[in-house]
Amino acid sequence: MGDSIDKKVLLKLLKKSLLYRLMDNIDDLISMAELTHREVSNRAGKTNNWFNDAYNNNEDIYISNFISVLSVIDQQYKLKDYKLMDIFTEKILSISSLISRVHDEEDDYLKQLIIEEKKLFLDILGDLASMEYRNKLTDKEKEIMKQVRSLIVS
Repeated sequence: MGDSIDKKVLLKLLKKSLLYRLMDNIDDLISMAELTHREVSNRAGKTNNWFNDAYNNNEDIYISNFISVLSVIDQQYKLKDYKLMDIFTEKILSISSLISRVHDEEDDYLKQLIIEEKKLFLDILGDLASMEYRNKLTDKEKEIMKQVRSLIVS
């Protein structure tokens, strides 16, 4: 099965996919509230481009900033009927669980784990392809992405 998978880089890719999906779900809420990234940033007490930068750069924002964003959205669009699982979807929870499994897995068994989780990794590769298109992946991350792709499409 060729070269070994760099676990550290694989974990970074999984985290990027997780954040990509989470920030996209937050962006959907912002759109529903008919707010712009600039308005959210300003109302949360941040610089004009704070949320836009966090969104575009797939940043892991602090929980306090996440709560500020939700409070801004709630002022415009009441979130009382909105469910936590609308933000933290089953897919996000699955990726989080996968991160834990990869972290605990022996390096020799990473390829087998990737094959066993083929469907989830296919979804993750879609996220990563979008990030690759926007030049948000390092060369090493692209290399690991190709290794994962070759494992699950063969």
